[in-house]
Amino acid sequence: MTYLIHVEKVWDKQIWDNLLSLIKKDGQRCHLFLMAPQLDLQKSVHGYTGTNEELSEELAEKYTYLKKIQPKYRFKIAYHVHISLQPEKMSEEPKKKLFEDGLTWVRNIFPEINSVCFGWYKYDSYLKKLCDENGIKIVHFTPFAINLHDYDLTENSYTRKPFRLVRSKLRTLTYWWDLK
Repeated sequence: MTYLIHVEKVWDKQIWDNLLSLIKKDGQRCHLFLMAPQLDLQKSVHGYTGTNEELSEELAEKYTYLKKIQPKYRFKIAYHVHISLQPEKMSEEPKKKLFEDGLTWVRNIFPEINSVCFGWYKYDSYLKKLCDENGIKIVHFTPFAINLHDYDLTENSYTRKPFRLVRSKLRTLTYWWDLK
């Protein structure tokens, strides 16, 4: 089983610590999709309150640490970017800027990145063309993988129980929270 993890909120200490715990436990099963700083998205979706420079510094520090521990824990790295819920309605220039600026930023730390998962799984033929031009494969789902976000690795807001992967007796299901 593989965990496809959209890394979006590692500036939050609890989420960063929980992500590292999962990597240290099951690193070779983890495929991390790393975002470049997208300040407007971070502020509106995740409640980030700092500046773009602070976000960029924070992510660069965290991703540099991931680069350092990657050989030991053998997790995979890819690119993650949010373009739009309706990318086909955007003009090409802003899509290209978001995609290529973010890819360049992430490749400054991980030059070997060759795959992407688009935010909300939304892309269009132009973004597919940009992927092809940049040697990037689109990866959204793989068989028997669990898709989640780094912020899913926190406590369940309903039960207040910590995140824990629990396999069923049949080993066919994985739960995000232990509800017992």
